[in-house]
Amino acid sequence: MAIIHPLATVHPGAKLADSVEVGPYAFIDDNVEIGEGTKILPHATIFSYVKMGRDCNVFQDLDGTAYFISTTEENRHLGLFRLAPDYLSAQSHTQLFPEQRREAPVVVRLGGRYYMFSSACSGWAPNQCKVSVSTRLDAGWSPLENIGDDKAFRTQIAAVLEIRGTRQTTYLYVGDRWKDPTLAETKTILFPITFHDGKCEFHYMDSFELNLQTGEWKR
Repeated sequence: MAIIHPLATVHPGAKLADSVEVGPYAFIDDNVEIGEGTKILPHATIFSYVKMGRDCNVFQDLDGTAYFISTTEENRHLGLFRLAPDYLSAQSHTQLFPEQRREAPVVVRLGGRYYMFSSACSGWAPNQCKVSVSTRLDAGWSPLENIGDDKAFRTQIAAVLEIRGTRQTTYLYVGDRWKDPTLAETKTILFPITFHDGKCEFHYMDSFELNLQTGEWKR
């Protein structure tokens, strides 16, 4: 989650609960006050050395290691933060794509390759989605390549869902079609994407059929 400071900086933090559905959630931090009624656990430092974190995501690798990925330093860079086993603090920070002003990072791993999708910083207006590929998370990312049309089909990527079926595994692009200024009317857009030999392809369509049991999809 992100906490807005009085000075208009954005401070990444974490909430902890025993139950995803019902909570109650406790905000974990050592120096942020966020209002009456929210429990503060003062023992943990989360990302206090991050100079602003806005659009962010979390990725868990096959070995269980989790990473927090966020814009940093007024959206100038992306930061890769390896999390502690309890997910409540960052153990290391690697700067990615310096000065390229990327946001909305989404990471997918297939075999020995990582794919990172991201967008440019253009407020609520859609822009070109780009993808980079690497065999490791902290280095070796390929130059950003355009994918989809120049407005990401009027969306901004939020996640990639993996549907493991009995016959095939399907991946779904999940994007926000922001509606500004009536943001409550924003819609979530899904469509299939495919990966092959280090490349990715979007298959945008207004509607498609997905068999959640088999994993197969068709127009």
